Formats: sequence, C-alpha cells, structure tokens
Amino acid sequence: MVTVNHRLVPLALDRVDGTTFELFAQAFMAVTMGREFIPLGGTHDGGADGAFERGLFESKSSLFMQASIQENFRQKIRDTVKRLKEVGRTPTTLVYCTSRVIPLLDKEAQDLSDELGVAIQIRDQKYIDAHINSAPGTVEAFQSYLAPQLDYLKHIGAATIVSSELPIRALCVFLGQEVDRRRGDTELQESVTDGLILWALEETNADDGVFMTRSEVLEKIEGALPTAKAFVRGTIDARLKVMSSKGGVKGREIRHYKDGDKYCLAFETRQLIYRENEEDESLKAEVTSIFRDRASQSDGADLAELAAEICHQTLNLTFEKQGLEIAAFMDGADTAGEESQFTISENMDEALERAGIPPADRPRIKEVALPVLRQAFYGSTDPERRYLLKLGRTYTLLLSLMNEPRIVEYFRGMSSKFVLYVGSDLIVRALSERYLDPEDQMTVNTFRILKAAGAELILTEPALMEVYTHLQSADQEFKNHYLDVEKELNLDWVRHIDRIMIRAYFYARQNPDLGRRPANWPAFIDQFCSYDQLYKGMGRESLRLTLCEEFGFTFEDLDTMSRGVDEDELQDLAEELEKVMQKKDKAELLAKNDALQILRIYARRRELGEIHKPNPYGYRTWWLTQATRALQVTKKLVDDKGASYMMRPEFLLNFISLNPSLESVQRSFDSIFPSLIGVRLSNRMRDDAFKKVIKRVKEVHALGEGRARALVAELSDRLKGDAFIEYEKELWERNGQKRG
Repeated sequence: MVTVNHRLVPLALDRVDGTTFELFAQAFMAVTMGREFIPLGGTHDGGADGAFERGLFESKSSLFMQASIQENFRQKIRDTVKRLKEVGRTPTTLVYCTSRVIPLLDKEAQDLSDELGVAIQIRDQKYIDAHINSAPGTVEAFQSYLAPQLDYLKHIGAATIVSSELPIRALCVFLGQEVDRRRGDTELQESVTDGLILWALEETNADDGVFMTRSEVLEKIEGALPTAKAFVRGTIDARLKVMSSKGGVKGREIRHYKDGDKYCLAFETRQLIYRENEEDESLKAEVTSIFRDRASQSDGADLAELAAEICHQTLNLTFEKQGLEIAAFMDGADTAGEESQFTISENMDEALERAGIPPADRPRIKEVALPVLRQAFYGSTDPERRYLLKLGRTYTLLLSLMNEPRIVEYFRGMSSKFVLYVGSDLIVRALSERYLDPEDQMTVNTFRILKAAGAELILTEPALMEVYTHLQSADQEFKNHYLDVEKELNLDWVRHIDRIMIRAYFYARQNPDLGRRPANWPAFIDQFCSYDQLYKGMGRESLRLTLCEEFGFTFEDLDTMSRGVDEDELQDLAEELEKVMQKKDKAELLAKNDALQILRIYARRRELGEIHKPNPYGYRTWWLTQATRALQVTKKLVDDKGASYMMRPEFLLNFISLNPSLESVQRSFDSIFPSLIGVRLSNRMRDDAFKKVIKRVKEVHALGEGRARALVAELSDRLKGDAFIEYEKELWERNGQKRG
C-alpha cells in the first residue's frame, strides 16, 4: 500500500479550506468509523456533516459528526449542538473533526460534554496524522483532498523546508557514528554484533543438543530487528570466528561445532546470561512494585495497579521520542535540563488513549500516575535508576542499528527530495539485470523505490549516448568473439567475461531456473532498443524512450545541461579530466561529458535554491554513479564549491533501498520496550561502546539548535558523497555482477 509521509499531513491541514476539509473528513471518517457512517453536509446540513446509524431516514440518529477548521473550536461545538437540536435532532454524541491541534484534548472534550449534556469526541490534527495510513481509503482521502494543498512544494526550493520535529540531536549521533564506521572505525559495529549474537544464542545448550546455525542466528536477529540486516551481515562471520576463539574480547564466549557448522553458548557464558536474565526479571518486577506502592500512597490507592501499567506504557513512548536524551541523563549527563524537556505529561495522555481508558476517567488516573513517573526520573530509587539506564542502553543499541522509527523516517523523507543525475554506468547495470529475479534487481529496484518516494531521476543526453555506444560496442564484441562459440561456453567461462551486457546475456541463456530467457543475442538487445536500428539514429531514440518509460527518467538535453555552466571552467576541467583518461577510448569526449555533468550539479543546486536555504536533509542534487575516475582531479573544485557532487549508489542501497518499511521498524520498536527483551538487550551492549555513544551525545547537546541542524546536513552530505566508504560487497557481486 502506498503511504503518506507523516510530515506532509500537518502542512496540508494547516492550509486546507473549510469546504475541502469537510469533504476530506467525510471520506476519512467513512473509513475509520465504519460502513454505518453516512455523509451529510451542504449549505443546509442542519448542523451535521455526517451521521451514524441505519435509522437515519427515520430520524433516529443520535450520533453525529461535524468537521471544521474554525479556530474557536469550543464555540463551533456549542453552535453545532444547538443547531442539531433546533432542527429536531436529539444528539447524544458528537464527533468533532478539526484540522487544528487541540491541547489537553481529553479535558476539553470532558468539559464540553458536561456543559452540553452530549458526549463530545474530538478528532484533531494529531489523530488524523496518526490514522492517515491505517487503510487504503484514508490514504485516498488524503490524496484526493489534502495533497493538492501541497502544490506549493513543487516550486523551486520549496521542498527544502523540513519539519522541526526531526530528532536533530539523535540524527547527529547516528550520522556521526555512520561516518566513523564507513571510514574504518568498526569498534561499535563489532560490539553491537557480538551482543546480538549472544542474545540470539541465549536458548542454546550443548548438553541438551540445542544449537543454531549461522543462518538461524541471522534470522532471529533480523526478525526482531529488521534494520540489522545491513549492519550485521557484513561482520557476522568475522565476529563468530572471534567469539568462538580463545583470543576473543572476553575469551571464548560461544562454541563452534564444525559438524553441522552450528553454534551454542559456552557454558560460562550461558551461566552468566541466565543470572542476568533472572536479575532482569526481578528488576522489572521490583520497579513495577515501586510504581504501585508509590501510587497507593496517594488518594488513588484503588488505581495503583492501573497507574503502574500506565507508567510503563508512558516510559515506552518517552523512550521512543527522547530515548537518547534519557540514556545520557540517566548516565549522569546534563542533557535534559529542566523537567519540561522530557515530555512525560504529553506521553501519558497518549498512553491513556492507547490503553482505551474512557476520557472521563483519564484525568484522575493521570493525577495518580504522573507524580509516580516524575519521581522515577527526578527522585528515583536505585532499582528505578538501574532499570531506566538499561532501557537507555537498549535505545542506544537500536539507534546504532537504525532500528528507530524516526531515523528510518528521516531517510525516507530524504529520498523524496532527491534530484539525481543517473550515471551511464548505473543505467548499463540496470539493463544487465533484465533477466534476474525481481528481488535481485538491485539497481532497478533502487530506481523504482526512489521514483515511488518522489525523487527525480534524470537521464542526460551525454549519458544516453554513452549507454547507446556501450550497446554498440557490446554488439561488435559479441559478433567478433562469441557468436561462433556461443554453444561451447559454460558458466566457468562466462564469469570471466568483462563486458557486463554480454555476461548478463549468457547468464540469462544458461540459467535453468529462468522461466523466460532471450532466444538469441538480437532478442536480448531488443529488450532495450530495436536491434535492426542499433546503428541508426532511430536506435538511439528507441533507447531513450525505453529508459524513460522503464525507469521513469526525465530527459535533459545538452542545451539544458549547459545552463549556468561557465564555458572556461568547463574547458579547464575537461582538460584536467582528459589527463587521467588518456588510455581510454574517446577520452576527450568522456572527459567533456564528465566535466559538464559535474558542473551541472552545482548549477542545478543554484537553480533550486539549495545554496541559500537550510535543509537538514543536506543537498538534493547529486550525480549518482560509481565511476570515480573524476575524483582524482576534482578535490580542489569540491573544496572551492564547499560540497561534493557525486553520490555512490551504495548509500541508497544501505539507507533507502534495503531499509525495511517504517511499519515493520515501528512494530519492532514497540515490541522491544514493553517486554523484557528491552532490558535483556541492554546487557548485550558492551560498556565501552555505550560510553562512546554517550560521549558523542554530550558533545552534540553542547551545540546550539542551529549548529546541530547544520551538522545533520553536513554529516548527511558526507555520507552521500564519501568515496572511501566500504559497504557490503555482495550487494554488487551477487549473481555474477562485478563491481564497476
């Protein structure tokens, strides 16, 4: 199901007019409230925009809906109830839907209910935002009525405005960790991987014959932590080897049995983990008892059990929103400052609503529970401090794995803003994936994900020509070297073929598992352009149309590319690039193409206003390629321009294409904190690794808000443009593909 970016919902609701919002509310409520909802409305609606009950036309309805963008919501509700009664209706319940945010929503609803003698339910902006992706119908309601309110974002530079709700400091910490990791600092990655391996093996026991294979360990980790795939897979083999040797960080922590290639915890490790788990069980029970006893000492002793449960649910929500700050605060860092910086009260309101507590009962429960939880933070007992610190360590581990919903949402939002000039090398790679299984079409899937997110992918005239001539060269090589011996070649020979398109053709022809395969070489080329037109002008046009239709590319010709590019600067850069391409065919042409592409990136950034508007997502416009030949001579240019121009596709693979859905990460996050898994995972993070993260948290919190937001953009751009990063090689080497 296509989903709505949550950051767009408040933007649209803040701009919608009354009539359009009424139409949206009717469509939205029809889905969320069920089939008995009947839209009303119009100029003579009798005070209602909708009603609930099958007996509507017998005048038996008693539950009504009113939608409004009016600022004075109290008066609008009073007027609606009055009008309903004036036309002979007898309302018992009014659902009031508003585009605005209503503070203290439950209290306002209760006060108005008492005043008017009608049960008032308020569905405000936050409610709409929380449920906008609950069903295809709610998404369609947004697309039909609210999405047009965002047309202003299509104007140049407008989409660089970012929600102030981004977890800026958490992003600073995460992105800083990633920059360090990609440049060779693997200490944190190794520590986290070790901890997850131990956690996965907790139930193994050699005495009982309970073992796990490498794949089973991975399956358990990735099942609980969806984002761990990209993080753990690249290092798990090395860590299994270290942890099963006497020379490991803590000696031999696990046992490896070559017979069956299986693993289990070493006896000493198992005993240690058993003791830790027992302590964790007791710790959570002790904290729950403290919550209950503290609540019993108030006037709400009868609510003590419920108050303790609400405290735990509020903790979950608070860690979700401010986990890093709490982790540092409980470790002694002065990052929280005043109490108001932990939004405990607001989170408890949400916890009460999620728990299904009737609005009328919420104020008293909150009155009992809120002081209990505040004391846990600001006057805590030793068990409470240890418990909160454990949850803080777990949050830090989840952040390191990117298993944090807001971090995933950040990268998803980033992908919707990209303007990417696609390199000819990646286009050729995408064409070579034509006969792979859909899940193995890494480049093609990356293009599709980016397009679905809203990114603009640009095919330039020079890139088109490079792909076109590549196909011609492949055709000549095939006819000269492979046509006559095609039947004699086996897979051992094929994997040594340098020309990627020829290699892809032979894999497709010789793969017995393929349900479809090309009949011959011309039929293979026909997938991309008409073979009989390959050496004619129509062949190039045929290829252009195919690429734009297949991958959603926007075509940009030479005249457009040249806009804003200084001719002298272009000539100088082309001459420098030609020097490193002397041994390549058509070096002069390729050098000029690369120079024009590089300078076009900077010119397009100026056109889009990226230079002038702050944007925590970093720059939008990049040259997407693996062809790093230009980097040898453009260091000074990058220094002069203040930013890189080239994005490696591995960045997109690791942070966007291979990311699990936001929904799966949210489910994972929600399943960890309410359970003892959250406490147990904290034991699996080494203290030195945790301290290293907390040190970075302290450094980040010493920065002003403006500097922190600027640092997020800076670190983001370093990740996108880092030419020295090493990602999982199997992403490109699988299925016979060689790295370009």
